[in-house]
Amino acid sequence: MRLSLLTSVTTAFLLTGSAFAQSEGEFPATLKDHAVLPAESFVDAPADAPADLKNAGKYTTGKRVDAVGTVMGKSYGRPTGVSLPFKGQPLQGHSGIKSMGNGIFWVIADNGMGSRYNSPDSMLYLNRYRID
Repeated sequence: MRLSLLTSVTTAFLLTGSAFAQSEGEFPATLKDHAVLPAESFVDAPADAPADLKNAGKYTTGKRVDAVGTVMGKSYGRPTGVSLPFKGQPLQGHSGIKSMGNGIFWVIADNGMGSRYNSPDSMLYLNRYRID
Protein backbone atom coordinates (compact mmCIF):
# COMPACT_ATOMS: atom_id res chain seq x y z
CA MET A 1 0.00 0.00 0.00
CA ARG A 2 2.68 2.49 0.98
CA LEU A 3 4.83 1.72 -2.05
CA SER A 4 1.95 2.23 -4.49
CA LEU A 5 1.04 5.52 -2.80
CA LEU A 6 4.64 6.76 -3.07
CA THR A 7 4.80 5.63 -6.69
CA SER A 8 1.55 7.47 -7.48
CA VAL A 9 2.75 10.65 -5.80
CA THR A 10 6.13 10.44 -7.57
CA THR A 11 4.47 9.83 -10.94
CA ALA A 12 2.07 12.73 -10.43
CA PHE A 13 4.96 15.00 -9.47
CA LEU A 14 7.01 14.00 -12.50
CA LEU A 15 4.09 14.58 -14.85
CA THR A 16 3.11 17.95 -13.41
CA GLY A 17 6.73 19.04 -13.01
CA SER A 18 7.45 18.19 -16.63
CA ALA A 19 4.38 20.05 -17.87
CA PHE A 20 5.24 23.09 -15.77
CA ALA A 21 8.83 23.18 -17.03
CA GLN A 22 7.58 23.28 -20.62
CA SER A 23 4.95 25.98 -20.13
CA GLU A 24 5.65 29.62 -20.81
CA GLY A 25 4.10 32.77 -19.50
CA GLU A 26 3.90 34.95 -16.45
CA PHE A 27 2.63 33.79 -13.10
CA PRO A 28 1.90 36.86 -10.99
CA ALA A 29 2.61 36.41 -7.29
CA THR A 30 2.91 38.62 -4.25
CA LEU A 31 5.23 37.79 -1.37
CA LYS A 32 3.15 38.49 1.74
CA ASP A 33 5.47 37.18 4.43
CA HIS A 34 8.39 34.88 5.04
CA ALA A 35 9.66 32.55 7.73
CA VAL A 36 13.21 32.13 8.97
CA LEU A 37 14.27 28.86 10.57
CA PRO A 38 17.63 28.27 12.24
CA ALA A 39 19.82 25.92 10.19
CA GLU A 40 19.78 23.41 13.03
CA SER A 41 16.01 22.90 13.30
CA PHE A 42 14.97 19.27 13.65
CA VAL A 43 11.89 17.18 14.36
CA ASP A 44 11.77 13.71 15.88
CA ALA A 45 10.57 10.90 13.65
CA PRO A 46 7.24 9.42 14.77
CA ALA A 47 7.50 6.71 17.44
CA ASP A 48 6.36 4.04 14.97
CA ALA A 49 8.81 5.08 12.21
CA PRO A 50 11.61 2.68 11.27
CA ALA A 51 14.65 3.02 13.55
CA ASP A 52 16.80 4.14 10.61
CA LEU A 53 14.76 7.38 10.38
CA LYS A 54 15.49 8.44 13.97
CA ASN A 55 18.70 10.13 12.72
CA ALA A 56 19.24 11.64 9.25
CA GLY A 57 22.38 12.25 7.22
CA LYS A 58 24.14 8.96 7.93
CA TYR A 59 25.03 8.40 4.25
CA THR A 60 26.45 11.77 3.20
CA THR A 61 30.09 10.57 3.11
CA GLY A 62 29.51 7.62 0.76
CA LYS A 63 29.51 5.14 3.65
CA ARG A 64 27.24 4.85 6.64
CA VAL A 65 28.21 6.89 9.73
CA ASP A 66 26.00 6.33 12.80
CA ALA A 67 27.64 8.57 15.42
CA VAL A 68 25.55 11.76 15.62
CA GLY A 69 27.46 14.99 14.93
CA THR A 70 30.78 13.41 13.91
CA VAL A 71 30.97 14.51 10.25
CA MET A 72 31.41 18.22 9.49
CA GLY A 73 29.02 19.41 6.81
CA LYS A 74 30.61 21.12 3.83
CA SER A 75 29.50 23.51 1.11
CA TYR A 76 31.82 23.55 -1.89
CA GLY A 77 34.53 22.04 0.29
CA ARG A 78 34.20 24.61 3.09
CA PRO A 79 33.03 23.60 6.58
CA THR A 80 29.52 24.84 7.40
CA GLY A 81 29.70 24.51 11.19
CA VAL A 82 26.79 22.04 11.11
CA SER A 83 27.73 18.42 11.74
CA LEU A 84 26.02 15.23 10.59
CA PRO A 85 24.38 12.82 11.17
CA PHE A 86 21.53 14.76 12.74
CA LYS A 87 19.52 13.66 15.75
CA GLY A 88 16.07 13.65 14.19
CA GLN A 89 15.01 14.90 10.78
CA PRO A 90 15.75 18.38 9.39
CA LEU A 91 12.71 20.65 9.68
CA GLN A 92 13.84 23.11 7.01
CA GLY A 93 13.99 22.23 3.34
CA HIS A 94 10.50 22.53 1.89
CA SER A 95 9.73 21.18 -1.56
CA GLY A 96 6.04 21.87 -2.05
CA ILE A 97 3.46 24.18 -0.52
CA LYS A 98 -0.33 23.99 -0.77
CA SER A 99 -2.45 26.83 0.57
CA MET A 100 -5.70 25.65 2.17
CA GLY A 101 -6.96 29.21 2.68
CA ASN A 102 -7.44 31.09 5.96
CA GLY A 103 -3.68 31.13 6.55
CA ILE A 104 -3.34 27.31 6.62
CA PHE A 105 -0.62 25.66 4.51
CA TRP A 106 0.49 22.07 3.99
CA VAL A 107 4.21 21.84 3.25
CA ILE A 108 6.08 18.70 2.16
CA ALA A 109 9.60 18.20 3.47
CA ASP A 110 12.53 18.23 1.07
CA ASN A 111 13.67 14.86 -0.19
CA GLY A 112 17.08 14.71 1.41
CA MET A 113 20.74 15.55 1.33
CA GLY A 114 21.12 16.17 -2.40
CA SER A 115 20.64 12.83 -4.12
CA ARG A 116 18.88 9.51 -3.63
CA TYR A 117 22.24 7.86 -2.95
CA ASN A 118 23.02 9.87 0.18
CA SER A 119 19.44 10.34 1.41
CA PRO A 120 17.89 6.95 2.26
CA ASP A 121 17.42 8.06 5.87
CA SER A 122 15.68 11.33 4.93
CA MET A 123 12.01 11.09 5.77
CA LEU A 124 9.40 12.69 3.54
CA TYR A 125 6.63 14.16 5.67
CA LEU A 126 4.02 16.90 5.71
CA ASN A 127 3.98 19.94 7.97
CA ARG A 128 0.87 21.97 8.67
CA TYR A 129 1.58 25.67 9.13
CA ARG A 130 -0.80 28.40 10.19
CA ILE A 131 -0.08 32.09 9.73
CA ASP A 132 -1.69 34.22 12.43
